[in-house]
Amino acid sequence: MHAELEKPKEEMQFVVFAIGGEEYAAPILDVKEILKATKITKVPNAPVFVEGIINVRGKIIVVIDLLKRFHVTTESKPQHILIVNVGDNLFGIIVEQVLEVLRTEKDSIKRTPAVLSTKIHSEYLQGVIILGERMVILLNLQKLLSEQESSDVHELVTKAELKGVKEEKRPKNSVDDRKREAARQRTKRRISHEKKNTHH
Repeated sequence: MHAELEKPKEEMQFVVFAIGGEEYAAPILDVKEILKATKITKVPNAPVFVEGIINVRGKIIVVIDLLKRFHVTTESKPQHILIVNVGDNLFGIIVEQVLEVLRTEKDSIKRTPAVLSTKIHSEYLQGVIILGERMVILLNLQKLLSEQESSDVHELVTKAELKGVKEEKRPKNSVDDRKREAARQRTKRRISHEKKNTHH
């Protein structure tokens, strides 16, 4: 009689990062890219947690500061931006530092304990990853924005993209610049003509 083969345990991968000195994680399937902190263009009238927008290979990405979103304070300077899927949209999220890509068995993921003390409200949490004495808090990125906030942010992106298109189509010399240049040329020709008449 053959011994029953043990089924391999299902594994999952997560991107682990620091927020306010605590370890958090997001499923690697939700993370499209990891960028070093870069210059972010501010957007007028944006929510306080929206840091601005960045251009990633021609695509406008709204950047959310998780520290501001979760009302977390820290003295550390953010080092990374994660490009993540939230619903049907891509967003950038600012984190203090990306620590590692973690591969772990699905069994190590547990429900969020009711007594868990964390700097982030429980509605944004999906569970915890238990690794011996180490505990990594799993964020629910899909809860990052409410429907209204997602709609407002999407409108910001649309306006930013339209503004970018207009600036690209705008000629280097505007109509007013061309008119002024034409007027200068006419004045120059008139002065030259008057000088010739004076000599005669």
